[in-house]
Amino acid sequence: MPTLVREPAVVEAKPEPNADDIAFAKECCDRLGYHTLLSTLKGENPHILAEALKKLDIQPFSDKSVAKYKRRKRITEGFKHPVTFFFTLGIVSILSWMIGGPITSLICWYYGCTLFGLCAGWYALITAVTGFIALIVFVNCTENVNAYDIRWRKISLDEYSKPIPEFALQTALDLKKACGDKVSFFIDELEVIKRKRDPFLVAKDRSTWEEFYIEVWNEAKFGKK
Repeated sequence: MPTLVREPAVVEAKPEPNADDIAFAKECCDRLGYHTLLSTLKGENPHILAEALKKLDIQPFSDKSVAKYKRRKRITEGFKHPVTFFFTLGIVSILSWMIGGPITSLICWYYGCTLFGLCAGWYALITAVTGFIALIVFVNCTENVNAYDIRWRKISLDEYSKPIPEFALQTALDLKKACGDKVSFFIDELEVIKRKRDPFLVAKDRSTWEEFYIEVWNEAKFGKK
């Protein structure tokens, strides 16, 4: 399984506003009722969550490592599915029969190996029968494929009903104290049938819509990763 890599949150440098920028922001505020630009120019940090992560020495997981982990985890869970297992077994068996059978038969014919030819015949028969049976089972199981949907799903923290480890909750509380209403949290977890695997705690900056994966835990062992 790929390793999740933590790295410091990147805080972009804020340029100094000039008189024209401030005048434009005030006009937008007065005429359009849009206050965000003026608040930002007056000194409010638009990257409040990234700043809070840096001050609290919380290093979120890198986007690259999270994407790789989620992709590998989904593939791993997929291969545990019986439909995927029978499909893979069927394809491998059929390919073994199509490729290995003629080759072994040709070798047997060329060298005149009676015992080897008998083994080659049994090999071709077993692989062919195994492959076709596995594919038949796969076709019959495909009706239930939707029931075994494997996907990552995001759930708002206030709607999440499953237990969350204390270290993840403490991280969320620290960020909430630092950012107030400008940060929200949700859980990003792998959904397999009705089971969940290795949820992430994700913080979102409501001003910039930046997302940071800050904690992860093993659902079965409830241990920190």
